[in-house]
Parts: sequence; C-alpha cells; structure tokens
Amino acid sequence: MTAFVPAWGLPEASTQRPTATRSWPGYNSQAEPHGPSSLLAPTLACLLGAGAASSGSRRPKRRSTGSNLGLRAFRRDLSLEGYPIHSTGYYWTLSKCTEAVIIYIPIADDVKKQDVIFDCRNGILKTGLVEEKGGLVINDKLLYEVDVENSYFQLDDGEYKERCIVIWLEKRTREQVWYAYDRFEPVSERFLLQSERTKSELKYEVTDKVFFDIEIDEKPMGRIVMGLYGADMPRTVENFKCLCTGEKGTSEETGEPLHYKGTRFHRVVPGFCIQGGQTFENEEGSGGESIYGPTFEDENLRMKFRDKGLLAMANGGPNTNGSQFFITTKKADHLNFKYVGFGEVLKGYEVVKAIESL
Repeated sequence: MTAFVPAWGLPEASTQRPTATRSWPGYNSQAEPHGPSSLLAPTLACLLGAGAASSGSRRPKRRSTGSNLGLRAFRRDLSLEGYPIHSTGYYWTLSKCTEAVIIYIPIADDVKKQDVIFDCRNGILKTGLVEEKGGLVINDKLLYEVDVENSYFQLDDGEYKERCIVIWLEKRTREQVWYAYDRFEPVSERFLLQSERTKSELKYEVTDKVFFDIEIDEKPMGRIVMGLYGADMPRTVENFKCLCTGEKGTSEETGEPLHYKGTRFHRVVPGFCIQGGQTFENEEGSGGESIYGPTFEDENLRMKFRDKGLLAMANGGPNTNGSQFFITTKKADHLNFKYVGFGEVLKGYEVVKAIESL
C-alpha cells in the first residue's frame, strides 16, 4: 500500500501499496499501536526507499527466532525502583499512612546528627550537610504547604539499606490535597519541589528534521517532513534519525539492514494512527530492531497525545521500543504514559491522511 524512506538532512524515501483490505476483526476506537506480540491488520503500506538503502522489492519476511533479547540494566530519569527521584543526591516516596513524604539522602558513615542541616520554614526546603561534609543537597521551593512543627529528620537506613538522612515531611492539614501523594498518577507526574517540576517540563524543541518520500502503487504521493524533539528524548531521536539515514549499516546481531528504506506502513487504523517501521518482517508483525539492539527502554513517557500528527514509538509493553513507530491522526489521550512520543509532522500531513484513507 504505501512505502516511504525517512532521512535526516533529507534522505530519499518511497512507498508502495499492498493489495490487502483495511478492516479486521476486533477493531475499536480505543485501539493502541501494536507492538511485538500483537496481531496486525492486513498489510496496508510499504516503504520502498530510504537513505543508503536501495529501492525495489519488499523486505523478505523473517521468522522469529524466539531470542527476544533481555533488556540491559538501566536507570530511568525520573524513577528508581518505583520511587520518584528528580535530582542528584536524594529520592523520596510516600509514607504508608499517606500523611507525609519521606525523603532519603544517602550519606557517609562518618556523618553525625550535628552535621545535618534541615529547615522547611516559609515554603522552602533547605537540607543537606555542613559545608565541610559535603554541603546542601536541597535548597528549593516546596510545591505544597508542610507542617513545620511535625516535620523532622533522623539518621537511619534508606530503602536500599544505605545510610541516610531520613526526613519526615508532613503535610499541613489532613484535608490538604497534595499532588505528590496521588498514587494514581505515574511517578513521573509526582513532584515535591519546584526544580523537579521545572526539570521534567518538555521543551518540544525541534532539534532535527527527517522525511519520508511516499509512493502508493508505485505512484509518488509526496513527502512527510517530521521534526524530532532531541532535547527531550535524545536517545529515542538518535535511534529514529539513524534508521532514517541508514548510517548504522546492518545489525551485528541479525544481519538485517538498520534503516527504513523499503519498509511498509503495515498497520492503518482510520481515525487513529498509521504504523510502520519494521526493518525486517516476520509472521507475528513484531519485526524490526533498534540501533541499540533488539529493544531499548522507555526514555520519557511525558509527552501527551493531545493532537494529530504526533510521532511516537510503537511497543509491546514497557521498555520494548525497537524500530516500529506510529503517527497519530487524532487526539489519543488513552496513549498517555504508555508510549514514547518524540516528534511531530511539520509538513505533508495530507500524505499521512492519504495513507490513512487506503
């Protein structure tokens, strides 16, 4: 059906149309992009050219080998084993009674109680050590009112059995709504200090541009130009950009090309999204791999799917990003906090709609 070739600095791409129909059982308006273990709709689009790849026939199907690689160990930007961690030197979590936040600051064995600085008056949290022992760790505005009289610290073990300054920061009243306590929000959306919120805000600044040149039934349909948010999602953007240009060559693990040239938009859901990016195909529709290996972690799940024309990674669950991606064709709030969004369509949205209408 449709094919394209993405490129950074404007590599060429093309597309081709499959003959299969667009509908399939089980479709609903709250569908989500399919990832590695999902059943796919009949093929709808195919990408015939990209970057350093040669155009021509479709990619050969590749059977799954069952070696769906384990993830390398990593630490997320905004969490640590389920605990919010928004800056160097401390982490915090909710007390079991839900009336306080407990802050942990790891310290050396020679630190004594008199070496600790703790003050939470006037809406400012100032805590850490005296200068000769390392200095302040936190000196920032609190986002919520605290009960100064009932807030305190002690030296104790942290959640990982490390020696810590452990701070009990109690909210001012029982009725007070404290957003940091909301167990129903992802940890990346819970903030205690102003600097945490500021750090987490996305810039949505376009740092790189790539494009796909699309063909349908061997007829050129135009170009889709996409802007990528490299400052917010640098690792995800680098993966997508390199798959557009083909600069990484072939995979050392599979021997397959690491580029989008010749690939297809294999899934189209009218009124929702178009999905593509299988750098190789298999029978399960889970084909493709990243430049880092078969999969890589969710870098940042904070972009909201509030509009059409947004670019994001498709996945088969948490931390299973590979090469497959999707472009939204409408607002899709149900995808929030599940998929890594990293760019937007700048030009050629009419080509996206043409693919969607196939």
